[in-house]
Amino acid sequence: MSPKCIDLFQGNFGMAGNHISLEEITEYESVITKEFRSEDEGYKFYNDYAWSKGFSIRKDNVRYNGDGKVVWRRLCCSYEGYRLLKYFERTDQIREPRALTRCGCEAKLEIQLNEEMGIWFVKDFNDGHAHPLAKHDQVAFL
Repeated sequence: MSPKCIDLFQGNFGMAGNHISLEEITEYESVITKEFRSEDEGYKFYNDYAWSKGFSIRKDNVRYNGDGKVVWRRLCCSYEGYRLLKYFERTDQIREPRALTRCGCEAKLEIQLNEEMGIWFVKDFNDGHAHPLAKHDQVAFL
């Protein structure tokens, strides 16, 4: 085993199988400990992070408190999930369907509001992609 790799619980961590580098651990820790003043600040952080890595993101899911205030948000890779079956079976389609882009990628960042402190924090982070990432010179086309 390489001195730069650690075998963690024999699970499937990182892109190289069941080993994860110290750099990946450090990066994960730097993301998971982030705090933000607003939901928008969290979105901007993850969007910048995604572009630096070679993927794009979208807002996926949201939860509200009893007052209608956003208290939780999931941001995910734009390749997350799959196209719904109903869009394949449409008979009233006029335009040519868009190209298939979703491939079941599980990369995401979930942020949650600590209502007492008014600070958003990272609730969950997954950086495992099910697709190749864009090269630095291709990021502008995402």
